[in-house]
Amino acid sequence: MKLIILILAVVFLIFAFGYLYKQELIIKLHAFLNLFVFNDSYILHYRRRVGIICLLISLFLFFLALNG
Repeated sequence: MKLIILILAVVFLIFAFGYLYKQELIIKLHAFLNLFVFNDSYILHYRRRVGIICLLISLFLFFLALNG
């Protein structure tokens, strides 16, 4: 269980840094996955908000995995 939480924390951390610093990677991920969640206007308008939320989720999951 701790391993799953740790993997999720890493995934959210990567998403957080992607949204905050490397928008091009998120747009490429959007083109590859073609999901409804990652539409271009959402990335452009809410990138900092989503990045901060992903960062907080990853920190919370790291805390759970390490102190669980």
